[in-house]
Amino acid sequence: MVGFLSFVTLAIALAAPATAFPAHGSLAGLSRQELDDAMSGFGEYKRPPPPPGPLEYGGVKL
Repeated sequence: MVGFLSFVTLAIALAAPATAFPAHGSLAGLSRQELDDAMSGFGEYKRPPPPPGPLEYGGVKL
């Protein structure tokens, strides 16, 4: 009885994180309308700024 109770407790402890953090669903099977509805929550796309240029000092760095 104690072994079974330990097994059930361990099974519940290991299953709890799997139910607390469900996997994200795929967008592959959605229609165009469903995809547009899902993407509307992200807001407007803005281009990232260009990367910084090279450093002015080209000597040895420690």
